[in-house]
Amino acid sequence: MKARELLISIWIKNDKDWDDTYHDIKHKIYPEYKDMENIDFDNYITILDEDYPQHLKQVYRPPFVLEKKPN
Repeated sequence: MKARELLISIWIKNDKDWDDTYHDIKHKIYPEYKDMENIDFDNYITILDEDYPQHLKQVYRPPFVLEKKPN
């Protein structure tokens, strides 16, 4: 599993809550594989991705994950 997929999975598991996501990353608490099976990872941009907006990386507590807008 790629790091970005793990980050998206943790973020979804924590109902998109920044504090809970950070806690799970820090303490290496990962979701189970079965909870990640139905996630379409292409619908998200993570702070690890090249196309993540640079200006967001400069703010306090930048979002770990952004959802792409549907076409």
